[in-house]
Amino acid sequence: MRAMDPVREVETARLLLEAARYLGETLDPYRVYERFREIMAEAIPHDGVVVSSFDPGEGVIRCDYAWSTVSSSTRRSSRRCG
Repeated sequence: MRAMDPVREVETARLLLEAARYLGETLDPYRVYERFREIMAEAIPHDGVVVSSFDPGEGVIRCDYAWSTVSSSTRRSSRRCG
């Protein structure tokens, strides 16, 4: 197994600690998803995020949160999908 770059390892630890602290501050899933997206943006370039859940009783996958850049403009969109 290859050793992780020490600078990247420290940055990863910082992001995880920041996420853990924020998650302890709120029980509102929408705020958690928004913060998750913000933290993820610091580590991974992306143009969209989808958070879904699975209900095994109904056999249904539901969109709980979606965020994306809109390709035709610089406007960003996020919404609750439930």
